[in-house]
Amino acid sequence: MLFQFLLILLIFPTLFSFNCYQGQTSLNTQLSGSSAACSMNPIFSCTKSIDYVNQIVMRGCSTNNCTFANGTINSAGGCFNSTNNNVGYCCCYADSCNGDIGRENGLKLLIAGFSIIFTILLIN
Repeated sequence: MLFQFLLILLIFPTLFSFNCYQGQTSLNTQLSGSSAACSMNPIFSCTKSIDYVNQIVMRGCSTNNCTFANGTINSAGGCFNSTNNNVGYCCCYADSCNGDIGRENGLKLLIAGFSIIFTILLIN
């Protein structure tokens, strides 16, 4: 019984940890590496800010919900540009969602494809 309790205590934090890409890169630099667990608590979203003038992308974790440009909560997440289009801002609610566009979706499609092939092989 004690072993099961300790196992639950070890697994519980990993079930609820949130992973986001974190750091600053050049706008023209391809994202490399992997996302990391957010150290703040509680984490509600991952963010990505794009400074088009200085060609900088900043990624990180946020303790706030995603909002629209007018400040109201955006339950779906998404991106918007400033009125002068000098800055872009993206916010999302899934693990590693603040990476390059399509990067995580491609990985999900690859995993889904392997899952389908594996299922077909098991059936036959």
